[in-house]
Amino acid sequence: LPPAPAPGPYLPPPAPVPAGPTPAGPAVDPGASPEARALRDAYEQLAGTPRRDLIVIPAQGHTVVRDLRDANDRARDAGELDERARGLVATHAATEQAQLARLGADQQAQYGRLVAATEQDPPARFALQVLLAEGRLTAGPANKDSLGLLAALDRAATGPVASGLDQRRMVADMIQEIARPSCIAQKERGTCAGATTQIMLATAQPAEYARLVAGLASPEGRVVTAGGPTLTRYRGTAGDDGTTRTISARLYQAAVMAYAIAEGRGAQYRNTENGQGLTYDETALAMRAVSGRKVEALDLYNEAHRRNEALERMERETAAGKQVQVGADGHAMVVTGVDRARSVVLVINPHGTEERIDLATFRQGLSGANFYVD
Repeated sequence: LPPAPAPGPYLPPPAPVPAGPTPAGPAVDPGASPEARALRDAYEQLAGTPRRDLIVIPAQGHTVVRDLRDANDRARDAGELDERARGLVATHAATEQAQLARLGADQQAQYGRLVAATEQDPPARFALQVLLAEGRLTAGPANKDSLGLLAALDRAATGPVASGLDQRRMVADMIQEIARPSCIAQKERGTCAGATTQIMLATAQPAEYARLVAGLASPEGRVVTAGGPTLTRYRGTAGDDGTTRTISARLYQAAVMAYAIAEGRGAQYRNTENGQGLTYDETALAMRAVSGRKVEALDLYNEAHRRNEALERMERETAAGKQVQVGADGHAMVVTGVDRARSVVLVINPHGTEERIDLATFRQGLSGANFYVD
């Protein structure tokens, strides 16, 4: 896909959240305890707090449901959110201790190291509490190294990293990205397709996401993916690369883009504002590599007659709790729902927003779709 436009333009201050359906968030076990649900509700309110200084003006046919706070929040009111998060951590301390008592000594030690890694970032510290209460740190799919999320994050927090890389900041950002993947953003780079694969991996395979980022952050800067190919850290992304992305986002997105462009067209990626985007089939290459799963790629630009078929499939897949990667109007997004009653498609836009798109607008611009088939 061509590079996405920079997020914007912007205007102050935020508008109220519109009524109607919203993109689906992280799955919560229907049998989750009332305490876990209380933590999730509080975290959703914190992460979705409208910024006072900037809001995104959506593209035509799009409605921004929520503009998620960045994991490395730099907004003027970020300090106020820190204070709220500290209060929430204290409020839910008893729930945290009760959950910790159910873990073994090794897992308690791992959790303690993650507490230390997030101590200077109150929203990340609260996100860690949420993941613990929901059971997501110790449940869910293991990664390529047979580690669950808790152990994978601990390894990212304690393993060797490249010189100059802020390890605690990276881990704190990752914890928030896993707690609410729709905060993941491409920022000032045309990496919308790479960012969509990041969102989907952080949602469905968070332990593998943590493993890949840790590998890219290592002194060697290389990691073998679940699908077999090796990702290599793009030069300059261990430190400030001139973007406002999180450390995990700049490491992951640049490496995935470089791999897909080299594999798909035999070219070199440029980590610049006007760098190349990915085609639908290059995005499928990246999805297969990072997930180790099968992907069916549909060319809906040259086969526009298949758009209705693709939409029906998206409706079925998302109703089952799955996500679908798409390209529409030159931009990559993640579809989380199709609401025909209201004629809207629910998406995560890698500008860090959850949006609704008019169904007719979405269908007309649809150029590609990638479905996991396992």
